[in-house]
Amino acid sequence: MALLDILTTTMADVFLDTDPQWRQFITDHKTYLRQTSPQRKPSAELMTQVGRDLTWYLRYIGVQRPIAWIVAYINDLDSDVYFDCSTTLWVPDISQIDLLYQSYITTKQVKK
Repeated sequence: MALLDILTTTMADVFLDTDPQWRQFITDHKTYLRQTSPQRKPSAELMTQVGRDLTWYLRYIGVQRPIAWIVAYINDLDSDVYFDCSTTLWVPDISQIDLLYQSYITTKQVKK
C-alpha cells in the first residue's frame, strides 16, 4: 500500500479520536460499552508476541479499525504500560462501535 493510501485511509477513519464531540460521545457511553462488550484476557504467550502494545494485540485478535483508544478508555488504561497478561479487557465489536457512531451522527444532525 502506498504511503498516500495509508494516510488517506487513516485520515478518513471516523473511529479515530480526532473529533472532540465523538470522543465525548464515547465518554458518555462508557458504561454501555462495558455492559455490552465481551471480555478478553490475553495469554502470557500472546503477550510475549505483542508486548504491551494494545494496538498490536487488537490487530492480532482481528480488530482492524483504530479503536485502541476506545478500548483503553473503557478499560481505564492510561498507557500501554498497564496492559499485561493479568489484564481482562472489554473489547467492543466493530459493529457495536459503528452503531454508536451512527447514533452520534444522527444526534449531531438533530442538534444543528
